[in-house]
Amino acid sequence: MTTGTMMVCSQGVKLKVVEAVLDKAQGQGLVTTQDVHDMLISPATADAGCAYIDTLNDSLKGPATCIVSHAWASPWQDTVDVMRQVEAETPNTLFWLDLLVSNHQSGTSAQSDEWWSTTYRQHILHVGSVAVVATPWLTRGEGGVLSRTWCLFELLVACLAVDTVDLRFYLPSSADALFVDKLLQDFVATGTATRCLDVQRSTAFHDHDKAAMLRVIEAWTGTKRCNTLVSKCVEKWLLHEATLVKSALQLQLIPHQVPQQPGSFPPLPFARYSTALALLEPTVVQYAELCCNLGRAVLNFSDGHPDDLQLLQASNSVVALDHFDQALTALSTTPSNHQSQLLEASLHNQIGIAHAINSRLDSALKHHREALRLQQHALGKDHPDTCTTYNSMAAVLGQQGHLDQAMECYDNVLALQQISPESKGSLAVTSPTFVLMRMAHVLEQKGDLAGSLKLCEQALAVRRSTLGEEHEATASTYVCIGDLHSHMGNSAAALACFSKALDIVTKLVGDRHPQTADLHDSMALVYLNNGNSGKAIEHHATALSILSSSFGADHSSLITTHNNLGNAFYAQGRMDEAREHYTRAFTMQRNVLGEDHPETAILRSNVAMVLGSMGQLDMALQEYQRVLASQLATLGDIHHTTGLTFDNIAHIYERQGDVRHALKFYNKALVAFQATIGADDPSTKMVLYRIQCFQQGE
Repeated sequence: MTTGTMMVCSQGVKLKVVEAVLDKAQGQGLVTTQDVHDMLISPATADAGCAYIDTLNDSLKGPATCIVSHAWASPWQDTVDVMRQVEAETPNTLFWLDLLVSNHQSGTSAQSDEWWSTTYRQHILHVGSVAVVATPWLTRGEGGVLSRTWCLFELLVACLAVDTVDLRFYLPSSADALFVDKLLQDFVATGTATRCLDVQRSTAFHDHDKAAMLRVIEAWTGTKRCNTLVSKCVEKWLLHEATLVKSALQLQLIPHQVPQQPGSFPPLPFARYSTALALLEPTVVQYAELCCNLGRAVLNFSDGHPDDLQLLQASNSVVALDHFDQALTALSTTPSNHQSQLLEASLHNQIGIAHAINSRLDSALKHHREALRLQQHALGKDHPDTCTTYNSMAAVLGQQGHLDQAMECYDNVLALQQISPESKGSLAVTSPTFVLMRMAHVLEQKGDLAGSLKLCEQALAVRRSTLGEEHEATASTYVCIGDLHSHMGNSAAALACFSKALDIVTKLVGDRHPQTADLHDSMALVYLNNGNSGKAIEHHATALSILSSSFGADHSSLITTHNNLGNAFYAQGRMDEAREHYTRAFTMQRNVLGEDHPETAILRSNVAMVLGSMGQLDMALQEYQRVLASQLATLGDIHHTTGLTFDNIAHIYERQGDVRHALKFYNKALVAFQATIGADDPSTKMVLYRIQCFQQGE
């Protein structure tokens, strides 16, 4: 094997070229792309030693406008079918297809890492469009695009350049009926391919190609991050296609409820799915089940980026609620039976979860209680399937502050759950260990840290014995115990737990993964609270380095770590470094949430604080006044946070010798504190003391 420096052909072929190859292949009974290469393309180019495209006249080729990502073990007819779909959307497309444009007669020299990371990547970016042949869409096994290293590499490049590359998935028409039937019969299975995706287990025709691509992927994102980004991209497409199927089914079964005209959907796939559905003769209950499953999938979907996750969940919940409402409406048109009652209960549970995401807790609890009523009517009061509903009710009650009622619900879950060796270590939300962790959280909310710690340690013992020490659930339990020890002032015990969790996570995902960054941040906070600002800076800096390499230096996931580094440098008296990180955190937060968001104002107040500590009082006062303007507009003057800003401004005026303005703002702070945290709070008493000192002329 030699190392080559092959350039990438920038030319593509017209659809008529691949259709002509298909005609020849069908004439010879050839099925897969590999067959077409071995029996047609390779013999046709052997004498000339060139790529197939070089044998074509100029009227059949030109600068490529779309890269076709496909698996050679898949049917060639499916690949051509997808190119026909692309052509229907974008006439006169010129397809870059490795089978036809690459020279397969030039040997198997290995390309360098630089070729993959630069030359081929730039080729994808230059073409700017990737069409993925999504077949076999439901398997990660040999033959699917998600099993091939080359395809996953192309998908990752497109995912990382979402603003530059138009990435689209296409289902061959031969798979329409299977896809629709699978959605109706086993919705969960449609996402199996994405959940099992693992680039390290993918295959390539040449081992040296796979090794080079994996090295590049590891340098770019790491293989775990690659799996997440690509799987989320595929999942997003599956949700889109499932929505089309649902709309086609709605038009077929209950046309008067269709909110959009069929013409508002992509005409080709919509028509194909409608045809497939007509052959399957689905029922209204199946339609309601599809709505329920689709809504649940949308509700649980994230794009793999932590940035704005809460906003994404809130947006998803609105879409999910629409699916759930349509399902309930459909069920209301059919006679009630055991199956429909359980489906209706599931819908009410999902609606409750969606409302809880948007902090509509009363509505959430109402729907969970209705779900429980339906389940108990259909299954009986002591059926274990009610555990999920009790668990959801407990979560909402805990958020509402009804902690005793939440504990009662969790007790019901434990009483109903039959503990067996198989279920003890389960990660399901109704498993004993999960419930123990949720009960521990409730006790923590009640201020019973010792009781919370006891339950977490029970859960840890079960998880260690059933899942093993080196499991992500075991690591997360160590983190919870570490947090409790930290809150209880047990710094050594907290650091020991975080260190164990860090060892486990490092073995599972590597030392440059965002999860390891979180643990470094946790350890840093313990060190800082314990007065060891040097070790705090060391761990925060490690976390910052990991997050920067994972998401980029400007990603919002770095905001908290920048602010924490500012705190550590401030504690050490290194004001220039503290100001640098406080300013960075504030600027990034402003870019994400806007100038006047309360969280932006808090970070700006840190900038003002360090300016004041550096003696730059005028600049500090200007920043505090900007903070105050934002808080008055969003929080009002009677708010604890606004009161803190009044107090900080008063301090600056006092240091400047401006007694009149200092007294004015101390009085404003006093009013805010008395109304929010009470007259007996130490902060309120301190402000009152400062006012009295001024009044007495001290």
